[in-house]
Amino acid sequence: MTTRPDEHWRIGGDVRPGPDVTRHHRSGFTLIELLVVIAIIAVLASLLLPAFSAARRKADTVDCLNNLRQIGIAIRLYAEDHEARLPRGSSDPVAAHVSLGAEDRSIVAVLRPYLSGNVEVFRCPADETLEVERRDSSYTWNHDFNGRKLHYIENPAAHYLMRDKEPWHDGGRQNRLFVDGHVGTGNER
Repeated sequence: MTTRPDEHWRIGGDVRPGPDVTRHHRSGFTLIELLVVIAIIAVLASLLLPAFSAARRKADTVDCLNNLRQIGIAIRLYAEDHEARLPRGSSDPVAAHVSLGAEDRSIVAVLRPYLSGNVEVFRCPADETLEVERRDSSYTWNHDFNGRKLHYIENPAAHYLMRDKEPWHDGGRQNRLFVDGHVGTGNER
């Protein structure tokens, strides 16, 4: 019995191609399959990007709090060297010599030696206005405590020494360094 190339053999009820019929194997993906996969990835990315953005904002807030904590340590070191007095300084380096007298400087200049010269701590990562470029600091110094003795300040946990110049953090919140050394985040008062 001879078979033609287009005939099929019947073995045990299965139909199999004859020996001369070639099989075509598909390799790779079709264009439609690739487009579907790309669309799925794009949808997943669009769902995750807001979460990544929120995580970045939270990380900026934490970095800012850490900066304020480092400044607080520098202020404590300054006070230990100056009979428990807080530094006299200004948030504005240009106005420092006008408002406080020629011998006084910006708070950044006063605290620089206590920070080993690292003035990067005066830049809040959430400060996109580049306030630090104009004023040496993203933070404002509370002038009410210039030169005051620490042990004469009543309720030191309620008064801030430094805070963000603007409410840069989520919900219009500002980070603050308090007289007692703790840091926190709150709404502008």
